Amino acid sequence: MEIDIKKQNNEINDVKKEKRNKIRFIIEILTILIMLIGIGFQAYFSDKDRGLTREIAEASLFQHFYKEFYLNNNFQQINNDISLCKDLDYNSEDINLYLGFLDDIGFYYNKKLISRKVAEHLFGSVIVLSYNNNQIKEYLKKSKKQFSKSLVSYERIAKDLQHVDGFSELLTRCQ
Repeated sequence: MEIDIKKQNNEINDVKKEKRNKIRFIIEILTILIMLIGIGFQAYFSDKDRGLTREIAEASLFQHFYKEFYLNNNFQQINNDISLCKDLDYNSEDINLYLGFLDDIGFYYNKKLISRKVAEHLFGSVIVLSYNNNQIKEYLKKSKKQFSKSLVSYERIAKDLQHVDGFSELLTRCQ
C-alpha cells in the first residue's frame, strides 16, 4: 500500500512537472511572439519616420531651390527669354550658372533625393523648355567637347521629363 501511495505521488509529481513544463513552454512561446510583435511595430514606425524625414528633407531642399531660382533676377530673365523664344544674349558664365542650377536639380532627382512629382511641378517646364532651346543645345554640345561629363544630370532629367503629359507641346514651342 505504501508503495502504491509513493507510486501515485510520483505519478502526480510527474504530471505536475509535465504541466509546469507545458506552461513554461507556452510562456516562452508567448514571450517570443510578443517580442516579434514589438520588433514588427518598431520596424513599421521606424520606416514611417524615415519616410516622413525624407519628405521633410525633400520639402526643405526644394524650398531652397525655389528661392534660389525664382529670386535670382538673372535666372528669371534667361527663363523668360527661353519661354518667349527670344535669342539668348548672355555670356557663357550666365548660361553656365543657369544650366548648373538645373543640373543640381537633376543630380538630386537622379539620386532619388527629390521625387519626380516635385521636380515636375516646380521645374519641369523650365527644364524641358531650356533643354529644347536651340541655343542651349548648341551650348551643351560645346560644353561636352570641353568636359564630357558636364551637365549630365541636367540632360538626364530633361530627357526623362520630356515624356510627361503636358510637356510634349513644349518640345516644339520655339522650333
